[in-house]
Amino acid sequence: MNITFISARGAFCAAASVAFALLASAAQAQSAAKSEFAIKEYSPRAGTSILRDAIQSPKVPINKRYAELSADERAAVMSYYQKFDAANEPPFPLEGLKPALELLVRMQNKLVDQGRLHLMVAIDAKGLATDVKVVDSPSPEMAKAAAGVMMYTKFKPAQCAGQACTMDFPLHVEFPVRN
Repeated sequence: MNITFISARGAFCAAASVAFALLASAAQAQSAAKSEFAIKEYSPRAGTSILRDAIQSPKVPINKRYAELSADERAAVMSYYQKFDAANEPPFPLEGLKPALELLVRMQNKLVDQGRLHLMVAIDAKGLATDVKVVDSPSPEMAKAAAGVMMYTKFKPAQCAGQACTMDFPLHVEFPVRN
């Protein structure tokens, strides 16, 4: 008879990895089931308990990777590019837009900025951001913070005639006026 002893730490690690695997598969199933187009505010506005949308993406789900987008959703992404051939693909955040947008909402919540944020992020053939150009921003602080978020975001590189290539990724965000 063989008896194997597992330390409390080992048992905890095993249980944690099983729990993480279950959560990951549940999250995958949930993201496949329902597209998300907005991120809610972290705290309600004065005089209400309703959390409103802090950021919306009317055409592209924020919780999907590029490969998970429908043909119409991919067309919406490609509409930001001029003269885009069907054989080419634009760069897109590897984990979808949600992780980067959540960070931007947190920053907006601290800075209390309102207005338009428009960035052009240069993505190399490896999917790494190499440069961020700020076209429009509600404040210099938001521009700096958003540029930092985008520089650390990993991307699916653009495809030009079947080969990975360098291309800009436009990011347009509207921070609504808070009452």
